[in-house]
Amino acid sequence: MLDTVRSDLILLRELCSGERKSTNILKQLAQDLHSDIIPKRWRRYNIANITMTEWIEDFKRRIE
Repeated sequence: MLDTVRSDLILLRELCSGERKSTNILKQLAQDLHSDIIPKRWRRYNIANITMTEWIEDFKRRIE
């Protein structure tokens, strides 16, 4: 899971810096994050209805 989140964020950073061309997957990922929605690619298990911000805080605690 950590690898998926990390690689997706790296791809988004590359997109924003102009190093990578946009794809439908990256567009959806960016839209989800902008809308404070947990991307489907990051949902391994069923979770409560929480915002992306809350999910990131919880994810950070879990990996520490």
